[in-house]
Formats: sequence, structure tokens, C-alpha cells
Amino acid sequence: MNTQQKIIVSWILIALGVVIHNTLEVGESIFFKSLPEKPFNDGVPIAVHIIHILAMILPMVIAFITLFYANNIFKIFSLVYAIVLVLLNTAHLAETLGAGFSNYSQIILLLFIVIVNAILIPLIIRWKKENLL
Repeated sequence: MNTQQKIIVSWILIALGVVIHNTLEVGESIFFKSLPEKPFNDGVPIAVHIIHILAMILPMVIAFITLFYANNIFKIFSLVYAIVLVLLNTAHLAETLGAGFSNYSQIILLLFIVIVNAILIPLIIRWKKENLL
């Protein structure tokens, strides 16, 4: 598997991990958390849409674009986004652990996402350098 293929798989695993994370969150609401007493009147809050777009949809879009587009600006964007995402994912993992969270499947999943994201960064750097030679 070449570097570009590894990057694509990594982005897809991150997106899939976030989807599974959200699914587990819904499961926790059934077993551990109380549901809101009244639903949102205006539908899903915009913040939820933004999180879904940035954490689930954008990684899949980046994976797809990586198949066809190797422009240096796109590679820099991918690298910056991967760095921002690993920082956010690490902070979320730390927050989860700090809150005394006991859902071990969530902790393992969040750790997996952070590891894949951390491996993605040097892959993008290598991909960026490959075309410079």
C-alpha cells in the first residue's frame, strides 16, 4: 500500500470512528443519561451540524479528494486539518478520562481515533515530500 492509499484509509477510519463514537453516545443516553425533558423546537442545533460536518463528513471528503488531487496547497490543508483534529481528539480523550468516564468502549475508540490521527500526520508529510523529489 502506498502513502496516498494509507492516507485515504486513515481519513476514512477517523470518520468511521467518529460515527461509531456518536452511535455509542446515543446508546449511553438509553442506558446512563437522562434525555432532555423537551425536544429542541427548531430542530437540530447548528453546532451539531457543524461538528458532524467537520468531524465526519470533511475527513471523508478529504479522503476522496486525495484519490484525485495532489496539489501542494491541498496537502498543506490536509496536514493542518489533521494537526487540528488530533489536538481536538486528544483534548476530547483527556476530557473523557478526566471526567471519570467508565464506558471502556468509548475510551478505546477515542484512543484509536487519536492514534490513527497521529499516524496520519507523518503520512501526509511523507506524501508532501514524495512529489517534491
